[in-house]
Amino acid sequence: MAWQLDFDQYCRKHRFSVGVLGVAWIFAVAFLDYITNDEISLTVFYLPAVALFSWYFSRPYGVSTAVLCTILWFCGDVWGGHLYTHPIYAYWNGTALLGFLLAFSLVLNSLQISFRKQQQQVITTQKVNNEIQKFADMQSQFVSTVSHELKNPLGVIRESMELILDKIAGDVSGEQREILEIGKRSTERLIRLVGDLLDLSKIEAGKMKLRQEDMDLGILVTEVLKLYAKEISKKRITLRQEIPPNVGLLVGDRDALIRVVINLVNNAIKYTPEGESISIHLSGSSREVRFEIADTGPGIPKESFAKMFNKYERVAAEKQEGTGLGLAISKDIIELHRGKIWVESEAGKGSRFIFTLPRF
Repeated sequence: MAWQLDFDQYCRKHRFSVGVLGVAWIFAVAFLDYITNDEISLTVFYLPAVALFSWYFSRPYGVSTAVLCTILWFCGDVWGGHLYTHPIYAYWNGTALLGFLLAFSLVLNSLQISFRKQQQQVITTQKVNNEIQKFADMQSQFVSTVSHELKNPLGVIRESMELILDKIAGDVSGEQREILEIGKRSTERLIRLVGDLLDLSKIEAGKMKLRQEDMDLGILVTEVLKLYAKEISKKRITLRQEIPPNVGLLVGDRDALIRVVINLVNNAIKYTPEGESISIHLSGSSREVRFEIADTGPGIPKESFAKMFNKYERVAAEKQEGTGLGLAISKDIIELHRGKIWVESEAGKGSRFIFTLPRF
């Protein structure tokens, strides 16, 4: 394909030279046709010249070339002493040749016009895509830079509030503690948002590199559940888990997969009403490991499945705190592991999130 584009560009850049070669080719074929008489028919060799002028020049050039080729062929036919049972045959053959060459020229020129339009559309589309990609890269870089600048100050603010709550700087009254707890929770939400934006910018920029290490997904899930034990107990949620030993062995990035499980467990707790239940099931085959988490929340309409894993999308009936990035990041991480993630749900009957990962 590259050499075809180079040849096309060369012919358009050196049209005069190409035109001279085309005319020389026509007269060379006519001369050979004349000296060979009836022994060799060279009519077909006029086609490259007609094609050349029809494709790289314009329709009038192609038509003129077809007429010139016919005249030269006819002159060679007559002067070469070709014998016909009746003279009209020479004119008939010449007319037929002219019609064929004209049709060939017009069809080829029409194809050329269509091809050029498509080529221009492709070039325009590429330019638009390049501009979009350039803007997306700038946006990603901006988000990454701002997120980095925000992360450290927010961490300092959170640590400062924790020191005050721990009475390092003196006693704290009940009302002060309540205000500080609100500020601490808000700061933690901002830190999570910054972390989500940083992860997303890395994924979109193709800079998230996975570490390949042997791990047990069952142990990982158990560790994540311990982090949420207090919150599960606070909402009086019944946790049903089926995690067989050694079933979750695979090769992957432990930290990235912890992020996925945390997102799914956090969502399940968030949307499960007090006193209801959450089920977690881990299974596997020789080729893959399957993780399922089901809640008893409001559920998700089927028409919303397609946008569940889009950035900044939230389709649950209730308004909950969050960035709307968790599932999008989880999907990207799972796909970077060559796995799949999806949701099964029905409005009013809870949701089940499932992902599968190849063992190797």
